[in-house]
Amino acid sequence: MSYSKFFHVEKALNTLSFITEQGQVLVVFAAFVAKKNNFTPEQSIEAVVTGSDLSEPVKSSFLDSVKEWKNYSLSSFEKVPEEEMKLFLEEKILNSVYRRDTPGNEEPVYDMSSDFCDLCCKLLEITPEDTLLDITPGTGTFLTYVADKNPCKTMQGYQYIKYAWLMGNLLSYVRGVTSIELYPTTAFTDGKTYSKIIAAPFHIDEALVENYFKDLLSLLSEDGKLLLFLGHGFSRTSLGTYVNVKKYLLDEGYLNAVIDFPARIFMFSSLMRFELLILTKNNKSARMIDSSSLFGESRRGVSPFTPEVCASIKGLLKEDNEFSKNVDYEVIRKKNYLFSPMFYLHEEKINLPGAEEYEQLSSLLESRIQRGVQIRASELEDIESGKDTGKYYLFAKDIQDNKISPKLMPINEINSRWTSLVLREGDLVLVLALTEKIKVACVENISDKEIVPASNIYIIRTDKSKLEPHYLKALLETEEANRLFTTFGGGNALRSISVDFLNRLQIPLPSMEVQKKIAERYSEIEAKREELKSQLELLTKEKASVLENLMEPSSQAV
Repeated sequence: MSYSKFFHVEKALNTLSFITEQGQVLVVFAAFVAKKNNFTPEQSIEAVVTGSDLSEPVKSSFLDSVKEWKNYSLSSFEKVPEEEMKLFLEEKILNSVYRRDTPGNEEPVYDMSSDFCDLCCKLLEITPEDTLLDITPGTGTFLTYVADKNPCKTMQGYQYIKYAWLMGNLLSYVRGVTSIELYPTTAFTDGKTYSKIIAAPFHIDEALVENYFKDLLSLLSEDGKLLLFLGHGFSRTSLGTYVNVKKYLLDEGYLNAVIDFPARIFMFSSLMRFELLILTKNNKSARMIDSSSLFGESRRGVSPFTPEVCASIKGLLKEDNEFSKNVDYEVIRKKNYLFSPMFYLHEEKINLPGAEEYEQLSSLLESRIQRGVQIRASELEDIESGKDTGKYYLFAKDIQDNKISPKLMPINEINSRWTSLVLREGDLVLVLALTEKIKVACVENISDKEIVPASNIYIIRTDKSKLEPHYLKALLETEEANRLFTTFGGGNALRSISVDFLNRLQIPLPSMEVQKKIAERYSEIEAKREELKSQLELLTKEKASVLENLMEPSSQAV
């Protein structure tokens, strides 16, 4: 007969089946404290916690969180092994309950795997004499890891998500780590400095980010090192408050290195890409590192940060190759303060075998690249027409197999403000959001139709004396273009391409004669493909009707 690995814990919790999942963690923790301190099992949760060696702030927060059940007896846990409760608490705290938003709290909790903690230890180069500060929105996993594997002089943490702060204290208690200090705040008012700091300001409002950086860096000692974990939107923007922050980091000589990580390698986010900024003092250049090639296909539940990967990333901090390069601050300034390693390690260029001449796309356009019309859903309902008006609204979903669907939504009118956005013959429409393939189509046979695209579509209007539209479409459909767009795609959960990237994009530019030949041949192939698709659809319908037709009485032999 097989049992659940937490059989005894779950059996004890059955007597309290109405308690929430979070409540179960708190109750089991109280039982763990009772067992650890040899309290009598009849005592209530409140009595056990009050009489424990937990700090007064932790006691207060715990009892406030468990107030509905604080008078319950822990007698059902009398025979539950202490080690089983410990393992239950570690798993629940780290892997389930607190990885999502908690009640009354809009911000999720992020915890670091032990392998990633190991990488951060290596990057920080923690020594026994260091003073460490952790300001990551987790449950103190990095501090407890350091205390266990690489202890140093002092280990403190600030946690602005109150419930995560409580869980961090409970986790450190369960693991027997008494050398760390967790505080429920990010108000840096004690005037201390630290030799090693790790922070992840994922949820700092952009309006506050400049002060946050300055306050954070004021905590760094003269020879200290700070790891800053950010979504890569920060590094890839040349606009807004983020640029002021990046100017400050360069002007004060703080930027030491930037490490770019691919998407889908962190267990707390399957979509976002992240970058790690290493900040120290008195720098004039920064090491740019693309670590994406080091990671294989990720497997569910298995950390991609293997010892080999961690060693390779640390090695890239000291060597120049195709994945690592030292870049002078002046070069970064000339790139409009783009911090992403992609802009220094990879060319924004569609390479084509045999091509000799390349030009920036921006120099080959009749007018600047524009986005389509921004219309709210309520406004769209007002202008939608029930009949064909000759005026249409183009959604991204209407670009199918890189052709514009003939069935577009008719609208009553086209506002005079949208005149420059009405599509013309030969325009290219390109969907901002990146999917497995680039979605692009050429406007053809428009006749007297008036079509305006949605705001998530770019309008690219080429100078037809320099660049044949169908040739450009053919380039954008290549695997090389797809790889390049994926590399330089920005955003977090929804990745997209920017106008700046498109303007800087270098494309192979043969003579107009060659461009037209390529475009004509490409169009012939597309026409043949459409013909074959139609034939396939007819054969599919015929196949589906075979049984039905042959089973009719008239078709059966007499």
